Amino acid sequence: LYDILEGLKWVNKYIEAFGGDTSRITLAGQGAGSTAAGLLSTSPLAKGLFRRVIMESGSPGYPDRDSIKLNMDISQKVAERLYCANKTHTIQNTPTEVLKCLRSRWLIFPVVLLYLMKMKAT
Repeated sequence: LYDILEGLKWVNKYIEAFGGDTSRITLAGQGAGSTAAGLLSTSPLAKGLFRRVIMESGSPGYPDRDSIKLNMDISQKVAERLYCANKTHTIQNTPTEVLKCLRSRWLIFPVVLLYLMKMKAT
């Protein structure tokens, strides 16, 4: 992940020389790359280095998909990074509002939707 972080720093530094815009950097990954992109989307080390994430066929939450606590923690971090939740307005105590906000943002982890779908089913 540190190599990707260094690449993102380089892109941020030089993107304007290539006609790009630092406010429009998107991180994308497929499979393991998707998992890496997902991990970076919740990492404070990557804060401000990209604005959007495209994740295909991979998620940091997948290996422990049956761990509700782990998935809730990851979902909360994603919601906080997207300014849809905070320490008092959480995905657990205000799920409808947080989900509405998340749906207005870019693509999100399947974990968020899976938890909320499971919660509605119980």
